[in-house]
Amino acid sequence: MTCRDSAVVAETRKIVNVPLDPVDKLWNLENYITAFAIAQGLAFAFALAKREIRLLSKVLDHIIAYAGTLFFTALYVVAIICCERAGVRHPMEADTRQIWHSVMGAQLWAVGLFTALVLLALTGHLRMTLMERLNKLDSNKQ
Repeated sequence: MTCRDSAVVAETRKIVNVPLDPVDKLWNLENYITAFAIAQGLAFAFALAKREIRLLSKVLDHIIAYAGTLFFTALYVVAIICCERAGVRHPMEADTRQIWHSVMGAQLWAVGLFTALVLLALTGHLRMTLMERLNKLDSNKQ
């Protein structure tokens, strides 16, 4: 079944109110989790770059943000892997199973890439915060 065929099947299911089977639900959930992880990472990185997050003013705040980022990334990764494993347990063709594995790998790579973006943005934000403090200390000494 090609992508176009599956789009036609999905539209037909919507028209005649045929519920999605569990494999389709797992496939969609896996995609939603990935999309949310990427959107959250982008939003947080842009907010850091624009210096809109005022709560990150101390080193400890940044450490907590690093830990939170890694914790949620681990949750996303586990959820994506669980969806994929539950999905491939259902009967399907070998080609479809290979597609699931390939897509999961790409999704994990994308989540990792945007996590790296957030971690780099946090590092830059921490560096700017520390530089501002040093400049303030230097100006107070003079």
